[in-house]
Amino acid sequence: METAYSDISSTYQIDFTVKSSGKRISLTKRRVQWRFGFVNRLAKKKGKASIDCRGEEHEITLIWSASSGKRTILFDGEEIHNSKGRNKMEYSWGWRSCHTFKVVAHGPTVSPKSGVRRFDLYLDGRSYFDFFEDLSAR
Repeated sequence: METAYSDISSTYQIDFTVKSSGKRISLTKRRVQWRFGFVNRLAKKKGKASIDCRGEEHEITLIWSASSGKRTILFDGEEIHNSKGRNKMEYSWGWRSCHTFKVVAHGPTVSPKSGVRRFDLYLDGRSYFDFFEDLSAR
């Protein structure tokens, strides 16, 4: 389904955060949040640029408890996945019959030297970290 926002080559980053959020010991729970958007191609065609081309924006949140192993994924505030485990997790889901999201998260044993990101989000196989950071570049 083609929309003014469906072209992943025009996907941009808004914010990526990893916070410790455990009740008693903050390090026991991680809250990972990816915020991103799709450039409004109709505004772009009309000659608009930069922030005037911001389009549909979304937020995906992973909440992972190190103590219980509970993992929850939220898409725009709605729970879409819930599971338990302490090691690597991967969860994929389809969206609007034309896109696939995938959250990949590694347990705390992943070494920063390995070159593997501890947390990543993919949209149609493209990493969040490959989305555009600066809308003025589009």
